[in-house]
Amino acid sequence: MGDILKDKNGRRIGEIKDQGNNWQVAVNANGNKLGEYNRRTNETRDKNGRRLGTGSMLAGLIYNER
Repeated sequence: MGDILKDKNGRRIGEIKDQGNNWQVAVNANGNKLGEYNRRTNETRDKNGRRLGTGSMLAGLIYNER
């Protein structure tokens, strides 16, 4: 279990799961993968592997998906 993100009404909109080995994955409320963050390279990539930027941007992927 990872960090669960909720909207202002308390509904679950997604989760950031720790995958170990320096990886975190963002999933929406339905469990669909939105992107991943590599702590070693400090890069966030979307679900298609495109580099989005440096640092973890996973929460933004979840909130923008709504």
